Amino acid sequence: MTIDQIIVKPVFTEKSTQRLAQNQYTFEVHRQATKKDIKWAVEELFKVEVYAVKVVNRRGKRRRIARTRRERMTPARRFAIVTINPEQKIDIFVQQEK
Repeated sequence: MTIDQIIVKPVFTEKSTQRLAQNQYTFEVHRQATKKDIKWAVEELFKVEVYAVKVVNRRGKRRRIARTRRERMTPARRFAIVTINPEQKIDIFVQQEK
């Protein structure tokens, strides 16, 4: 698996932005990626030192299609909460001041 396949995209939610104060960054990752894969990908991509990786698996939800009785499942997703060295930052998450 390559770095582009492991890290799908960064996650920008209210909870993930609160975690930035503790140097924790949230990414959506590939469903088959292990904690070692995620650590390697973040270190190589952003050139930071990773202290810990927590993984959250999120089940898909049932959603109704328009006004019919048919339902479909949204895809299951996997998130990684990565803790990095307090002296380092990841540029994607840094808010730009005006």
